[in-house]
Amino acid sequence: MNWLIRRYRTHVWHRRWYWLFLILLLLIILWFAPSLRSHDMFIPLVAVSLSFIYFLHQDHLQIARFCKELVTDFSKRYDQMNEKLQRALQKTGDFNEKETLDFVDYFNLCAEEYLFYKLGYIHRSIWWSWEKGMEQYGADARVVAIWMREKVTDSYYGFKFPVQIVP
Repeated sequence: MNWLIRRYRTHVWHRRWYWLFLILLLLIILWFAPSLRSHDMFIPLVAVSLSFIYFLHQDHLQIARFCKELVTDFSKRYDQMNEKLQRALQKTGDFNEKETLDFVDYFNLCAEEYLFYKLGYIHRSIWWSWEKGMEQYGADARVVAIWMREKVTDSYYGFKFPVQIVP
């Protein structure tokens, strides 16, 4: 059942399938229409079918809103920490404790993004874009060292930070 939910959620971005489903359903109903009319089932079957399509469409809209809220929230949170992270990368030498904690916060943000991506709420192209952004940090040996210490805690929902260099 889990695979079905994941599969359904990844299709949030393909709304056109709802209309194809509706057309197919209406064609099937019309095909059987002569026999359904004699049994007084035609109108209720059409009503149930249209209600189901309406439900799917409303569900799609709710998931799309949720996805937009997630992306907006994650982007806002990243924007708040981006300047500090970039400043830390530009300095030479080891990070101080505050900078280290800033990167731990960044790893937590990345792990949250990854969790929602794996659940199917974040579209693959958005995740790939975010992952490309993570690679700039994964190319810095100091950030990689922090990640190596952090990943042993196994508290990042299975997230694997894109490390570019071997420590």
